[in-house]
Amino acid sequence: MRPFQKGGSDRVKQLKYSSLIMTVLYLFLFFYPSLASAHAYILKSTPYENEIIQEAPKKVSIEFDERIQTSFNSIEVFDSSGKRVDQKNGGVNAENPSIIECNLDENLPNGTYSIQWRVVSSDGHPVQGVIPFQIGNGNAQDSSNDHESNGYSPKIDLIIIRWLQYMSNACFLGILFFSLFVLRKELINDTWVLTIISKIAKLSIMILALSMILSLPLQATIESGLSWGKVLSVEVFSDILGNTFFGEIWILQICCLFFVFIATYFIQKTNFKPLWTWISFILGTGLILSKTFTSHASSSTNVYLTIPLDFIHLLSASIWIGSIVTLVALIPLSRKMDTKTLYFDTIHRFSIWGIIFVLLLTISGFFSSISFIPN
Repeated sequence: MRPFQKGGSDRVKQLKYSSLIMTVLYLFLFFYPSLASAHAYILKSTPYENEIIQEAPKKVSIEFDERIQTSFNSIEVFDSSGKRVDQKNGGVNAENPSIIECNLDENLPNGTYSIQWRVVSSDGHPVQGVIPFQIGNGNAQDSSNDHESNGYSPKIDLIIIRWLQYMSNACFLGILFFSLFVLRKELINDTWVLTIISKIAKLSIMILALSMILSLPLQATIESGLSWGKVLSVEVFSDILGNTFFGEIWILQICCLFFVFIATYFIQKTNFKPLWTWISFILGTGLILSKTFTSHASSSTNVYLTIPLDFIHLLSASIWIGSIVTLVALIPLSRKMDTKTLYFDTIHRFSIWGIIFVLLLTISGFFSSISFIPN
């Protein structure tokens, strides 16, 4: 009994030390960051905010820290009475996609003016703001919060659709991962287990398809600023599919989803044979990879680092969450004498993978935060 008690005491100590370390880490993560800027922000503008210039400029321009999309952007200039004084030719600079500019009317009189701008970041999120400036001598306008740029704030439609998309993809990958790496042959060949994992796979792929279809009009509302009722038109969909990076990736995702349906069909027919399971797993992983090309990672200056890190982070989280869902769905196995041992053996086999995924999540999340959080 003494060796057992000693081993148990050591485990308790290890658990206490591990809990203390995790608590300190989480406190550090929660209290250290101050403010994160996730979207495009201004590097410089001509004229700059509250600048007093003696001669009327021929054009105004704003340069951002990342490239901006060519659709759903605007730059307009107004005088103090609200009259528009630009030549209505605003757009993205052809040579530098991170600059938006427009020409001004000739011989503008002295006075105060404001540049009202709106752009869509490379990650698909709109940002807008106002930059005041003055022509001629006089008192410059005070800078206030009204002139700060405003980014997109997530609404309930985005939260629901994105949550459904990530969770369904996670459940789908978790089921496939379990059948490939965790479940023993005795359980894979069990009729009840096959029925459960088949149902989860079918439900996951159906919800994933629905969320991906809805993501197109959702993104249209985000980028255009229009309501759901107004974006449901051929003109808006054509614009977002043909002129935005999100549209290009969305088309690829739908094509990938089509092949996922085919592979899933053969999985059901072959009772999760490794060949079709691997094909489905690779396609599901491809859907996760495609999300990184429309995320904040794609707007980084070093995409060869940020995109792989974001992919590792999303894939690790998806497999980990999907695996937990699978373990919960298979809990009834623990209540049967003939499968109880196999179920707890499954937990033990997954625990090693679980530790690996949590480590990958922590490492990729830490380095990504260094890239995305400016201070």
